[in-house]
Amino acid sequence: MCEMVRVLRIIEYVGDREWVEHQVADSIHGTKNVSNPNKSSVQRTIRAATIGEYPEILLPSLVVRDLDYTPEEIEDINKALPGEVIVIKKK
Repeated sequence: MCEMVRVLRIIEYVGDREWVEHQVADSIHGTKNVSNPNKSSVQRTIRAATIGEYPEILLPSLVVRDLDYTPEEIEDINKALPGEVIVIKKK
């Protein structure tokens, strides 16, 4: 006879939107019963719940138009501002 135990975990994903959304999409949603190779009568279950349906933006991207910024100036902007600076090149 084995003892039944439970562990409750909270997992936080922090990163760029594409990566976070991919990780969440590939994770367990709802309830998953896991097979027991020992063939005992103990059921193995994983339950998952997502708190909040949409990613919370921690550091927004700042979009600036390229007004002849040098690479050094763009680097300085990136250092001075939180988040990611996206430079749109002039056509």
